[in-house]
Amino acid sequence: MRALLIAIGLAWVVVSGAATPAEACVRAAEANRLLGWSADGAYALLGRFDRDGALEHAEIVPTAYRGSVYVVAPQDDAVVVTKVKVGTCADFGDDDGAVIERRRGKLTEAMLRDLKTVAAMKFSTDAGPAPTALPTALPTARFTGAKRYAVHDLAITDGATTVTLPLPVWCVGSCLRDEAWTTWKAEVVAVHAVAGGPVLYELRLTGVCNGGTLIRVVAATPAKAKPPKRRCFGSGQ
Repeated sequence: MRALLIAIGLAWVVVSGAATPAEACVRAAEANRLLGWSADGAYALLGRFDRDGALEHAEIVPTAYRGSVYVVAPQDDAVVVTKVKVGTCADFGDDDGAVIERRRGKLTEAMLRDLKTVAAMKFSTDAGPAPTALPTALPTARFTGAKRYAVHDLAITDGATTVTLPLPVWCVGSCLRDEAWTTWKAEVVAVHAVAGGPVLYELRLTGVCNGGTLIRVVAATPAKAKPPKRRCFGSGQ
């Protein structure tokens, strides 16, 4: 059944020829909507919604290079939450991740927020008092790296200041390699303030993860621990 789903995904991309979320592989489906951030700003809750607005799966992704990556996805007649350490090029689903929660029923946004794993992190979109550093105009963003297997970080420019930040998580379970890295684009679509926490950049990444468009949230202050030079480069490598 899984092989059939992969084949259908490949055929859909070829026939449509349109720019879509990363559907070239059933395991490369990526989040396309920000649903909130944790009370401390350390994690973002992201959802992957289909064209009819139905929630297909969700991801809890760290905003800096530390912690874990959680995937919430349907499995048979239940919803499963898996967890892997950030930086692990794990499969999508429970093949490579530890199952930490399972609930019977259909995945909806209401069920998602009611899961113990999600509820414990107190996700919301409530903004704290705007810090003096919050920009009045949106910063710009671009990818660093001059070749396919270079480390592609994010260069965020706000006025005359540029800061380079690692992307904590590229693709969740991507199974095909990116070849068109020169066409990747990054755009800051919003800047969020977290009460007592970091400033968060909400970014739209276009053309990554097998040509898909996805949302990522990155803290303006990077983690003290730097990502290794050899890590998941956005290709599930």
